[in-house]
Amino acid sequence: MKLAQTLAPTSTSPTSSRSTSRLLPRLLTQEKLEQGGRLRILDFGRASSQSLQFFGQYPCKLHVLEAAPTLLAWRQQLTGEETDADLHQQVQALFPTLSGEQFDLILLWDTFNYVPARALEALCWLLNTQAAQHCAGHGFMLHKKTVAQQLRHCGVVDENTIEVSRQDSCELYVHTRKFVTHALSPINIEHGILHSDGWLEYIFRKHDAPAVKG
Repeated sequence: MKLAQTLAPTSTSPTSSRSTSRLLPRLLTQEKLEQGGRLRILDFGRASSQSLQFFGQYPCKLHVLEAAPTLLAWRQQLTGEETDADLHQQVQALFPTLSGEQFDLILLWDTFNYVPARALEALCWLLNTQAAQHCAGHGFMLHKKTVAQQLRHCGVVDENTIEVSRQDSCELYVHTRKFVTHALSPINIEHGILHSDGWLEYIFRKHDAPAVKG
């Protein structure tokens, strides 16, 4: 595995926890991970030792974006008067390391809750430009406003286990699934599961990609 971006090590919270995902195995199949050629993975989270260890077993290229600090700073600069073109230009300039690269698998984690609605539409536009035709991905959305708002740092332990290594207090934006579905198009949310903790776990793919089996 090749790590496309080297990041500083992250601290691990003593309150880290692991959970079993019913959706992640639909994406992280042995067949997909060992497919011909190198699987290109875009991780919007921090560098995770668990993810590095897991994906290091397979022929893939992992690009760790650590998007949260950049997006949180960007939302503070927004005035509400930006045009769609302004927002597209701004969000593209936030992540110059992407350079128009195409990815086969995208791990969004909680990224959609970091920004307000119009900024999210621009972020989804960027996501579409980076997603290869056969791209699929995984993420979470905060679904209940009554849930404690925390920025979670996640990693992949194995094909069906996710670790939350740290949680930081952070104001989050709650978006409806209907709004996110519209903003993501032509990427489609294929399956979703609402967990008891108020987070909606989902997987997505481009409309022209083969359907995820399982």
